[in-house]
Amino acid sequence: MPARSVTCILLNATAKTLTLDVQFQELLHGEWSNGRMPPSSIAPGSFGKWESESGGFMTGTEGVLSYIIQGSDEKLQLHWNNPYAGSNWYGYSHPPGFKVEKNGGNGDNATVTFIFTETLEEWTKKSESDFKSLSIDAVQAGVTLRICLSSRHYPNISMRKTLELTVEASAEHERDIATYIAQKLEGHDDDIKAKVLEKAGGIFMWVVIVVSLLNKAYDDGRLEAMRKVLEEVPSNLEDVFNSLLSKDYANKAFAAEVLEQLQAG
Repeated sequence: MPARSVTCILLNATAKTLTLDVQFQELLHGEWSNGRMPPSSIAPGSFGKWESESGGFMTGTEGVLSYIIQGSDEKLQLHWNNPYAGSNWYGYSHPPGFKVEKNGGNGDNATVTFIFTETLEEWTKKSESDFKSLSIDAVQAGVTLRICLSSRHYPNISMRKTLELTVEASAEHERDIATYIAQKLEGHDDDIKAKVLEKAGGIFMWVVIVVSLLNKAYDDGRLEAMRKVLEEVPSNLEDVFNSLLSKDYANKAFAAEVLEQLQAG
């Protein structure tokens, strides 16, 4: 085992493909281990993984790279440094409208996870005023104007004429989730299936991950193990990802398998 190493995992939780900028990819200290160089691209909803290690006993490893965000020239930049002497250090930069959350990264042989997400553009009073003006101008000009707004439930956006669709509350969406659970979940415990459906809160990706966790528990310990997993798994999707990618998660191979399943799907 090398004196120092860093395994980097970049989870692309945006709707944009990330493409490696080959002109801004440099290993400042150390070497790529086991050929795990950064992937050339990372699709939306998938992840990339690479590893660098020290080249000698009393040395560290440091690298920097950049991914171009689809649809623009803007970039996500990542920097990792695990020196022989001193503390591990990680840095990142990104354009407005995005954010990065870093998890882990401690120790001589560190694993760090970067979760790259898009931030929500908040609906302000000025946004509301601009939207109303645009709507009035379109009506006066005799133009048909169709706009789709997606938002969280709060704050509430009120309009006189609108067709509202609450995705997680639609019967079709709920049926699709129920069908997936019925087809994919091992065992024949209707109570567990009902609890998965209830706890999902309409989030399909949460269901995909949790069904994989429950099936693993079923293989290991059958129904009691499944109930324990279902009781302990977070209902928040981001917390589920953080748990799978954390340094303390016991079954790293299974976590990678679950994430690869999401990537393939």
